[in-house]
Amino acid sequence: MPLLRRAKSRIGLAHAWTPLPNLTRRSYRLALRNRSSVIAATLPAKLPFQIYLALVLQCQIKFPGAQETYWVPELMEQVAAYCDHPTLMVLSRANGYGREIAQREMGVRIKTMLHPFIKPDEYDRFMNALHTVGGGVMGSVARQILACNAPFMNRAIAGETTRFYQAENLNIVVPFGKLTPFTKALEEFGYDGIPQFKNIFPAFDETVASVCDMEREDEVAGQTLKLTLTESLGGIMQVMLAAPISAQSNLITPTRIYSQFPNLVTMATALRTDNLRARFTRRTVVCYDMETSNRNWTYPCGALCPAKYRKSVGDKGVASFVWNSTRIVPRTRFQDTDYLLAESILAWRYSIRCRNLNCDNYCPAAR
Repeated sequence: MPLLRRAKSRIGLAHAWTPLPNLTRRSYRLALRNRSSVIAATLPAKLPFQIYLALVLQCQIKFPGAQETYWVPELMEQVAAYCDHPTLMVLSRANGYGREIAQREMGVRIKTMLHPFIKPDEYDRFMNALHTVGGGVMGSVARQILACNAPFMNRAIAGETTRFYQAENLNIVVPFGKLTPFTKALEEFGYDGIPQFKNIFPAFDETVASVCDMEREDEVAGQTLKLTLTESLGGIMQVMLAAPISAQSNLITPTRIYSQFPNLVTMATALRTDNLRARFTRRTVVCYDMETSNRNWTYPCGALCPAKYRKSVGDKGVASFVWNSTRIVPRTRFQDTDYLLAESILAWRYSIRCRNLNCDNYCPAAR
């Protein structure tokens, strides 16, 4: 009986490994053999081994025996659903199987989190329209996608703290001149054809051309769904890098995922810039807890130092992951830089001072 069967992936992968309904005996034997006496002594004896393997995967550096798990694709498929985003990225770098499984899992998470703004039967058409104009998803929905399976998110769901996992609107950013074509495409999904233009937040004065809202009624859920469309003065990456709060500095396109501060995607807190010129409108309900400095960081900042001057070309801090490799994207003239980051050479600094005691750029608070 074969362990695996070949199948077409809905997110466009040429081939993907699909697990059989039940795990095989060989898979279970490998799972048991990879057990570490240190972990086994601290976990319940009847813990489901899928969850156990997810824990082992997170400890793969400390427990080298867990590496054998990477060579059993159906086990990796089961483990991926329990992984947070950083662990899923570790899985994607294991081998070819791990990368395909991580890409497919990210596709599932993106499709799930876009609901109810984009219904499942509208998902493919929406992604095609977004790819045509060169746009991406930002804001709270992008953060929720990257925070999936994070401990704080699991606690929020268990405690029904809805502000962490229920977004009020879907934020979409498009390049300059693409707002009108994209609003016409959204009319096909039932959103009103007359955008309601809004004032631009002061923090985005130099990067945003216009902002508008579009709405539609969800008769099943009995609520009004809102899309917030942002038209950039240049490329969409400029809007992400201008965000005054780290929770807003994530971007998801139809092909890639970007994060300016990947170390914070699984944290309930968000870092705010200390630049007084980057003012923003306060809201009563937000999907994060605000931190005004990085004084609580317990590790060296490295390339993620908020006070460090950074450039989009050659930057080591912005994390990027190709979750859909089937769509054609523009070529870049820089070998080691993603095409959106290399679209225009941008230089920025997130904060004026670094408050992390473990960083070489540490600056004490003024008295």
